[in-house]
Amino acid sequence: MESGTATSVISMRKQRFTGDLHFHANGSSYLITEPGHLQYVGNPSPEIDKNWHDMINESEAKQAWSDNFDGYFDVIEGERWYVGGLDILHTLHCLNTLRMHLDPEYYSEHMSHRPSQNHNYHCIDQIRQYLMCYGDLTPVSTRWHDGKGRIYVQSDMNHTCRNFDGVLEWVRGRKIVY
Repeated sequence: MESGTATSVISMRKQRFTGDLHFHANGSSYLITEPGHLQYVGNPSPEIDKNWHDMINESEAKQAWSDNFDGYFDVIEGERWYVGGLDILHTLHCLNTLRMHLDPEYYSEHMSHRPSQNHNYHCIDQIRQYLMCYGDLTPVSTRWHDGKGRIYVQSDMNHTCRNFDGVLEWVRGRKIVY
């Protein structure tokens, strides 16, 4: 069940997805970074890490709960309570964890801990369920690529999406831990 307060104030908008694969004449693929869009994938870089950090930021959670921050728990009226957040932010955390596992040489020195294989499986299953739950029905076309010798999905289509900036504004306005 979604949070009614959040869904009543977060608008929907049309958004064209980016990250469509392009192909050279020899069939090898490449990505184009769209001007004006933040980059979240590609060869590891401080810029990409900053973009992920700005989107899902544990330090804001620590600020929200002051120096008494203890994982995702808080003491309320003398009792230890689990503090949660929105599933989209948990799912993005999972995606970011898997992204970093694609480049272990780079991230071995940047990660404070390496999630277990079971954590990675959890993340894959979380993302699978998330995608199946929301079942985006936006039609995607395919196009022929001579270099590949076959058709390939054209993924840079317009989708109807929640305004993600509005989601983050709603979360941060409530000091929700995520």
